[in-house]
Amino acid sequence: MSTSPPLKDSHRVSSTLRRKALAAAIELESPFAMVACSNCARSGDTCYFGERSKKCSCCIRKNADCDGSFALEEFRRVADEKKVLQEKSRRKRKEIARLRRALADAESEDNSIQDSVSQLETISSNMLRREMRALGVLEEQPPESSGAFADPELPWMEVPITDSVDWELVFPASSGDDGVEPSSASCVS
Repeated sequence: MSTSPPLKDSHRVSSTLRRKALAAAIELESPFAMVACSNCARSGDTCYFGERSKKCSCCIRKNADCDGSFALEEFRRVADEKKVLQEKSRRKRKEIARLRRALADAESEDNSIQDSVSQLETISSNMLRREMRALGVLEEQPPESSGAFADPELPWMEVPITDSVDWELVFPASSGDDGVEPSSASCVS
């Protein structure tokens, strides 16, 4: 006894039987189940695509529209594009690591420079203090009191400059006993 459905005409096969045969052939030929189309996802069927088929085997069998247009060439193209992007990402991560090392080196170098600047400020301050003591113009203060030296951290460029100060009132002219004649120019504008 034959299990195949009876044919209406020995020369003519129904489209339903042809679709079922095609679907079975695709499932036999296709070793891989692909990402399911929406019909197969809803019904829980496994989605098989032929190499050039526009429909999966289940949608062919059911004569349904198929939104899964998987093609092996497209899959290979996507895989190749993925590899290219992964390689680009790997190169960018290497560049980021290189730049981070360069930034750390630059910060370390800047810290070293700032330490050198701080040491030079101390040296120059001590040199000025010695010279003022030698000339007798430094008023000695107890060590706990603050000096009259400028704070190197103060942004002097932001302090407004004025020439409305009468410096002769601030520093009265001396009688010239140090051999230097007082300036006759006035700073008042």
